[in-house]
Amino acid sequence: MAMKELFKYISVFVIIIIGIVLVINTLVLVNADDKKESKGYSLKVIQKDSSWIYVIAKNDKVLIKQEYVPAVKGRRVFKSKEDAEIIGKLVLNKLYRNQTPRLTIDEVMSNSITFNNLIVE
Repeated sequence: MAMKELFKYISVFVIIIIGIVLVINTLVLVNADDKKESKGYSLKVIQKDSSWIYVIAKNDKVLIKQEYVPAVKGRRVFKSKEDAEIIGKLVLNKLYRNQTPRLTIDEVMSNSITFNNLIVE
């Protein structure tokens, strides 16, 4: 087998694996949404100035109000509602599994979110 052919097969295999991981991640997040009602947790994504924040509450009591992208060095704000919601759902999923709701830099970056530096005036 030629090197180019081998590379082509490996590339296709890697793309398929990445697709499978993304589908599983989506299913886990959807499953977390289904469990939300039974555990009393809620997630709200709110626009604040030109950025987005997420708020996680349990039985209407605020547990987490996240104004900055977690695990990322510096004060970086969420650029879109979708990005804040993705990270909020990751934290919510940890709460459902009775884990500490901390995220690692790898967990944040693996979701390809975009963020901005906070501009202090």
